[in-house]
Amino acid sequence: MIYARLAACSLAALALFAAADPVRAHDPACFAASARDTITLHGPQLQAMSDQLVRTAARQGGATTDTTYLLMRQTLLIERIQRGVEARSESTCVTALERVRRDFEMLRTTWKAFAQGDAKLGIARLDSKAAQDALAEIDAAMKPIEKAVAELVVVQAGN
Repeated sequence: MIYARLAACSLAALALFAAADPVRAHDPACFAASARDTITLHGPQLQAMSDQLVRTAARQGGATTDTTYLLMRQTLLIERIQRGVEARSESTCVTALERVRRDFEMLRTTWKAFAQGDAKLGIARLDSKAAQDALAEIDAAMKPIEKAVAELVVVQAGN
């Protein structure tokens, strides 16, 4: 499956990137490797699924400009979460943790709204079977990331 290949490539790229960056070796990460690596590993898969959902909604027709914007924003939130867990500056660790948790909560809330509809947020349910199937896959793919975000704690001294 394409998602498995994306995850394998992401893990290989992460290892190469970490080995090739001497600055990272001297600047300790804000977060424990286990949670950070889980998010980094599963993020690209989630981004690919999110992109596919945008295309599905566009093909199905009836997707408003607001719906398209919110779906595309999901991909950006995933990217921000991935960048956030790579924080290394001791002065930004707590801020990075807050941002990652806030972005993840927004991501989860928005996916749920697209799956069920949410009048309070002004998000209509995506009714097509293809969109609902994609949202179910996204929900399953979010589980390891959700667990990792919940386990994030600042590990640098002084924070």
